[in-house]
Amino acid sequence: MHMPVLSVPPEAVNMSLGLSLAFATNPFRLLACGPTLHQTCKENTYVNGFCFLFGSNLRQPPQRFPKALRGRLRLV
Repeated sequence: MHMPVLSVPPEAVNMSLGLSLAFATNPFRLLACGPTLHQTCKENTYVNGFCFLFGSNLRQPPQRFPKALRGRLRLV
């Protein structure tokens, strides 16, 4: 049986998926998230997560949720 490979961004090196799981039964859905995407900005490191939403057919590639943060971040 051929299983598709998840499409992840190049910065997702050593990404842990499944550290947070949630599911629903009607219709069946599985949400798997991993918090290990990191990016460095000067001396600060920011940790972003990535989530994939699986439908009832686990053989199809899941829907990928976009990153929460894009571009510059201004902290007040």
